[in-house]
Amino acid sequence: HDQENLTRDQQVENVVSRVLHLHSASLPLSVPLCFYLPPSLPLPLPLSLPLMSGTSGLGFAISGYFCDLGKAYQIANDIQNFKGTDGAKLIAGDLARRAPNAVTVSFVESLNEQDHNEFTIWYNNSDNKDLKLWRDKILASKAIEISSVRMLKILNAAERNINTLPSIALEAVVPVHTIIKRVCALSI
Repeated sequence: HDQENLTRDQQVENVVSRVLHLHSASLPLSVPLCFYLPPSLPLPLPLSLPLMSGTSGLGFAISGYFCDLGKAYQIANDIQNFKGTDGAKLIAGDLARRAPNAVTVSFVESLNEQDHNEFTIWYNNSDNKDLKLWRDKILASKAIEISSVRMLKILNAAERNINTLPSIALEAVVPVHTIIKRVCALSI
């Protein structure tokens, strides 16, 4: 699609998607991924000015809000990756690439010491011979359920915070919030 033929929601979704997919496979599993307001997202001028300074209360409030919203989006995408609904060619492709994934983190946190050691050895090895075994173990575990609960808690925190933002910020925030909320709902 040409950018000018897309609706505002589609444009915002494209920007959010591009920004959130720029995480590196070299990050350790424990690194939380955070969304920062992309400069290409069109904002009303009165809102843009205090954000550009980075020191305003509004800038801090919106940054914190989008950080929570981005975490919820990333977890939703991670869940979709394990369900095979994220558009990738491989179910659990993040696991195959050893990319950070909230479902994998939830699974690892639930393992006993022996299973944790076995998984860590496999995960740190570039061989995907046992990918199906570990993917099936993750899918049989409560990792997706745990990740979903975490995602909903973060999304709820973001929703509570939206009410603290001034009305001038809502014009920029509400379209993105609506899209992220839809993505989160579809992941469950």
